[in-house]
Amino acid sequence: MKKIIEVKNLSIGYDDRTILKNVTFSVNEGEILFIMGGSGTGKTTLLKNLMGLAKPFDGKILINGNDINMVPTDVKRAIQRTIGITFQDGALFGSLSIGENISLLLEEYTNMTKKQIREVVLQKLSQVELEEYVDYYPSEISGGMRKRAGLARAMALNPKILFFDEPSAGLDPITSAGLDRLIYKVGRELNATVVIVSHELDSAYSISDRTIILEKRLMGIAEMDKLDTILKTTKNEWVKRFLERDGLSRKSI
Repeated sequence: MKKIIEVKNLSIGYDDRTILKNVTFSVNEGEILFIMGGSGTGKTTLLKNLMGLAKPFDGKILINGNDINMVPTDVKRAIQRTIGITFQDGALFGSLSIGENISLLLEEYTNMTKKQIREVVLQKLSQVELEEYVDYYPSEISGGMRKRAGLARAMALNPKILFFDEPSAGLDPITSAGLDRLIYKVGRELNATVVIVSHELDSAYSISDRTIILEKRLMGIAEMDKLDTILKTTKNEWVKRFLERDGLSRKSI
């Protein structure tokens, strides 16, 4: 199976503080990978490094075989155009309509006409069940809808990689489960590789192919496998407590 993302001996942090040290893993084409762990384990910092928004202290991050921190700037930007990113609150521009938020990427990176851009915007919003809200502003829709709008914007350029930072944060369980199903559906439709930072065990059990669990004490990966397999085989007591913290039953989509 083709490796889309390869992380080799990565050490990261901020200022002069190392959070993760000598981390190595890969993400396969079309895979949905969750990154989980307790507070302060470096989940979001790792995600920023994978996106190319921060530079590691040491090690390599390869996207389709290209080291994103060593390639020329124009090549790095071309790589980043194959990546879609969604943040916790959707990160939409409040002064623009939902449709205008999505249009920005298409206007900047394509030669489409206004009519063609409008058609793509409506198509992407249809995929996230928001087509009728194209002319609404972010303040006029719910938090869950803003997250779906953020997903539509991330999909604008048909990315081959989708990164999510706590997509279900602040959502009720029903809305969260609906967003999980939507992420799963969109990932399969785009044949995209999906990397999700999340605290939500239900989400990971529902849609992940594999899960990385980071542990602060180790400054690295405590476990990496299917969640059910980790729960059955781990000898790490902290990981066991982390996975059994709510005692809920798990079902796959």
